[in-house]
Amino acid sequence: MPLLALALGLVAWQPKWPTQLWLWLAVNLGVAVLAEELLFRGLLQTRLVSWLGAWAGIGLTSLLFALVHIPFSPLFALVAGIAGLGYGLIFHFSGRISLAIALHIAVNLLHFLLLSYPLRIT
Repeated sequence: MPLLALALGLVAWQPKWPTQLWLWLAVNLGVAVLAEELLFRGLLQTRLVSWLGAWAGIGLTSLLFALVHIPFSPLFALVAGIAGLGYGLIFHFSGRISLAIALHIAVNLLHFLLLSYPLRIT
């Protein structure tokens, strides 16, 4: 996803190693990633898959995930939706929310360390 965001011009190449990286990781994992994965994969996807079937449930959950990211920008929401599809698939096929959480924090960490964050400033 970071490469797609870079290719779309949504973010810019900006490698960095902040001194407060541990604080960013704690906040991002504790506030954003855990909350999002528990809500979107643990609750919504689980329910929607049981009601609608795997593909419709995962697809609708990914769409909802994209929609909550629209305040950043519509393009950011599109990239987030594609990432959400990946998180949803890994959760669905593994049955382990911990893998979706790990993938989500890895994507966010790569974005933070290597690219402009959260978006490219024009």
